[in-house]
Amino acid sequence: MATLFNPGRASPEPGEIPMSDPFEIMIEAEGREALGLRYDYIANILEEEFEETYLRFFSASILHYEVINLVTLCSGLMRDTGFPKNEDDRFLRYSIIALIAEYLND
Repeated sequence: MATLFNPGRASPEPGEIPMSDPFEIMIEAEGREALGLRYDYIANILEEEFEETYLRFFSASILHYEVINLVTLCSGLMRDTGFPKNEDDRFLRYSIIALIAEYLND
């Protein structure tokens, strides 16, 4: 039995392909502009604070994939703290750094 990821949606009609990609659902729910700002913010933190890892991801051609994973991981925190209005908030930056460090250690 397949597990479908469609929070808040009615059951699909027969023959309809349900949306199952969490990143696609996030784009639909939060908008491309907000998602792009989050992507850039997290990619910059990754490059500045975890430069060796950033370069390793880049050289292995997985940087985009890993930043998307981090955006997904950090989206709740960023939404709860009102990003991008408080983009310069140190608490947000340190919290994102901690989440990235935890992700990289797993």
